[in-house]
Amino acid sequence: MKRTLRAAILLPFLAVASASPLLAAKMYWNVDTTDIDRAELDGGDLENILSCPVACTLGPLAIDIVDSKIYFAVHQFDNTIERAELNGSSPQMFKNLGPQTTATDFAVDPVARDLYFVQVGDEGPDTIIRVALDLSLTEIVLSGLNPVRGLNVDPAGKIYWIEQGPTRLRRANLDGSNAEVLATSLGVFMDATLDLQSGTIYWIQGSEVRRADLDGSNPGVVPVALSGPNSIAFEPISGQLYLTLSSDPGQIVRVDPDNGDVVVILSDLLAPAEIAFDSGAAGVPMIAGGIPPSLLVGKVGMTDIHLAWPASCESSDDDYAVYEGMLGAVFDTHVSKFCSTGGALEVSFTPDAESSYYVVVPTVARVVEGSYGQTSFGLRPPSTTPCLSQNSRECSECERDDDCSALEVCLHGTCSVLACLQGCDCCSGGNGLGCDCPECENIVCAIDPFCCERFWDMLCDAEAAQLCDCC
Repeated sequence: MKRTLRAAILLPFLAVASASPLLAAKMYWNVDTTDIDRAELDGGDLENILSCPVACTLGPLAIDIVDSKIYFAVHQFDNTIERAELNGSSPQMFKNLGPQTTATDFAVDPVARDLYFVQVGDEGPDTIIRVALDLSLTEIVLSGLNPVRGLNVDPAGKIYWIEQGPTRLRRANLDGSNAEVLATSLGVFMDATLDLQSGTIYWIQGSEVRRADLDGSNPGVVPVALSGPNSIAFEPISGQLYLTLSSDPGQIVRVDPDNGDVVVILSDLLAPAEIAFDSGAAGVPMIAGGIPPSLLVGKVGMTDIHLAWPASCESSDDDYAVYEGMLGAVFDTHVSKFCSTGGALEVSFTPDAESSYYVVVPTVARVVEGSYGQTSFGLRPPSTTPCLSQNSRECSECERDDDCSALEVCLHGTCSVLACLQGCDCCSGGNGLGCDCPECENIVCAIDPFCCERFWDMLCDAEAAQLCDCC
């Protein structure tokens, strides 16, 4: 039996009114094919993190926000893909491509834990390769391509790229199947980027920034004209576009995709290109076994947030519920935000002006199964393995104590009567199974059967303290 609403993969989002560590996100870019620099999103704290020795060049780069690594290409006698810490320390070879082929574009799938890259040989067409970040798999996704640039990955199931000769914006499934053309041009497309929160793809066409829905529909133009744009990237926390300009001297600018307003972030740069971000990399938790969290958070506009997640590993799950909790409170006091997403794997909303965390749980036939993962104490209860069957209950009848009567409190979305008992051990570890006050034990175990069927732990103590007033 799995504990209902006991554990979760935490991915905290600190709302607009709170101080947020996400504001410390940095941008990374290539400098004249010999260096990689980084700076804060407003251009502050500019620093060089990687430099190429004599007789080599640095190629494209990509950020793995889960493991906080930067991947980059090194072109010399033996061309390689390397990775390092985000500050450039501890560089190591990731994959040796040999002297005859090079990597010209990168994209990381943070959910499937894969690196996609474009492999170019001395002769012949381009190839898109997928390699697992643990090096357990390397495979060709697409081959026989005209020159490729602007490679992007949507973890929900698509790769996107620009192909020249003729110029086409294309996409395919992650395994390369079902390839299709989204846009064409007689001119040149320089680079592309995805805004997964709004479902938009942006690309550089001449001096313009074009956009469309991810399926190519609803094409349009961002109302801005730039001099020599050569790379573009969408930054999910600010909801803004960042572009490198190859003007002399080079610049990095920020563009509002809605109104085209331009802010110069950095100027007097030497040939900047290939911009990327580490947004969300700091402090992303890992669950037992080193498995990365699959709940991704981003910002929509100035006030809303966007949650996205992959499908449940249990095939019977047909819907999802979203729970909200307050950071600093007892972990499992989170309450229902949405009882159903209609089966959708994403949701956008305006959060409360508080420091909050969110938990997404699978449901079957609109019945909530409860959350799972790593507890706020860094432990996984012995019965909680993802996608095991468990006791179910209907979606929350309350969200806060104010939703209940004067003699009740809201716990796990259920209005429960306070039991005023003194002198029991229910708040100090219990007796293994349950505690020595039957009234309090019955109240707690009715909501959390784990306390009486498995073990009375510190989370049961916290529930008793809230429900029974016996501490």
